[in-house]
Amino acid sequence: MLRLAQEEDRLAIEGLYGAAFDALGGSGQVADLARTVIAEVDGQLVGLGCWEPPVRPGGLTAHTVGSRRRSRRGQWWLTALAVRPEWRRCGVGTALADARIELAALAGADVVFVSCVDGAGSLELYQRLGFRVVERSRGQHLMGVGATELVSPPLWRR
Repeated sequence: MLRLAQEEDRLAIEGLYGAAFDALGGSGQVADLARTVIAEVDGQLVGLGCWEPPVRPGGLTAHTVGSRRRSRRGQWWLTALAVRPEWRRCGVGTALADARIELAALAGADVVFVSCVDGAGSLELYQRLGFRVVERSRGQHLMGVGATELVSPPLWRR
């Protein structure tokens, strides 16, 4: 089951987020629960996905700092995607990605960007969903590692 995160989910979310990203240099903290979708199975948190709508046209978002890309109206960024190891390759990541893309489309986004951290395993998932590579960087991501930036096909085609 997918749903928006609630305050009472914070400890479980931070545990999963930390386990997924601490090894890559992440902080272990989700910035905003209001922009987090969680996946549960039998009441157990098995995955999470976060997003960031544009702050303002031309502005920088947390995920555009290492990129040459500036936020434009109609652009969203998918941020963290974490799935417990035992639930990977079971459709959880795809469901979380699809849910966030759908939220962006409903909010009027034209396209969605995502920055896949090297070694995190999400690059292939987004490519299967039709995203294409826009830029590759080395050590410029917020976590200080390389990343690949991708863009979705136009959301009006969905």
